[in-house]
Amino acid sequence: MNETNIYKHTLERYFREYYGPLCRFSNYYVRNETLAEDIVQEVFCDILRRVPVVLRSGSVKTYLQSAVYNQCMKALNREADSLITDMDLYDMDLPDGEADGISDESGVRMREIESTVVDLPDKCREIFVLSKYEGLENREIADYKHISVKTVENQMTKAIKFIRERLKANH
Repeated sequence: MNETNIYKHTLERYFREYYGPLCRFSNYYVRNETLAEDIVQEVFCDILRRVPVVLRSGSVKTYLQSAVYNQCMKALNREADSLITDMDLYDMDLPDGEADGISDESGVRMREIESTVVDLPDKCREIFVLSKYEGLENREIADYKHISVKTVENQMTKAIKFIRERLKANH
């Protein structure tokens, strides 16, 4: 067997062994099975491009969990950014006549998002606002609040889950 076939066989074995558990791990954070599967597949595709480096990196399981976790955080941040963009569009001062371009449904959704952010637990809301309204990075928030970056990430995850669940419950 040549080196390429060995890598392919090893990667297939890791895929069969870890795909299911990694999807559950990812779904724990993103609460969306399709997105969770996409994230895990994206991680394996990335590994495929860098097979020799990854397979020689020591603990493949730890690498995979870290890669999936990082992709989950990116997905949650994209979702939060999208919510903030929606809110920013709602808050824009449009000239007379252009406000008709925003449907009543969009206005209702924006008010739901705003009210959901207000209903966040104090710590989550403060960190969410610092991140998404003030534009601070996780490290900056951690330094400002005298907490760990991991705590900031956990609070952002809680905030995004809370917002997503509240919006789903209202529809």
